[in-house]
Amino acid sequence: MKRRNIVGDVINYKGLIYGPVNENGVIFLFSKISEEVGINVENIRAGFPDCIARKNIAPGRWEEVKIEFEFKSSDFKRHGHNPDDCDMIVCWQHDWQQTPKNLEVFELKKFVEEKTGRQIRTSSMRSREAAPAKVKHYFDTIVCPARKEGFERVFLGKNSWWAIRLRKKKHS
Repeated sequence: MKRRNIVGDVINYKGLIYGPVNENGVIFLFSKISEEVGINVENIRAGFPDCIARKNIAPGRWEEVKIEFEFKSSDFKRHGHNPDDCDMIVCWQHDWQQTPKNLEVFELKKFVEEKTGRQIRTSSMRSREAAPAKVKHYFDTIVCPARKEGFERVFLGKNSWWAIRLRKKKHS
């Protein structure tokens, strides 16, 4: 069986077409924006925490910050990390409601949405949409002609696309 690439939601931000699908993607996206948010990375490592950095707290003043990268903030707890040994979680999606007060959470998805002015449709949003039940050959993507202004306004501008129905005899 041929291995296929798995990609995240379309973000079209800083040269990245798709959002992260794992911790490595979070690290890569953070590397693209860390300077912009006033964080200078000093060390990336395999152990906990993943990163030692300096955060700009005032003109000419930089504070050490210990960062753990996670795809979802709740992965921090699931991995059994000690919150006392870390200052910040950098994640794609912040889903941990009871985050310890000493941990700052930097959610990349929210940052990208604020910077681009577009909502990023997550997989969980799409899964709530109607999908055919137990179809032998389910096509999840088709290409349709579109007018340029509609494509730019809806697909690129709103990061959105619409479901369409195909008659059974059209599946080939």
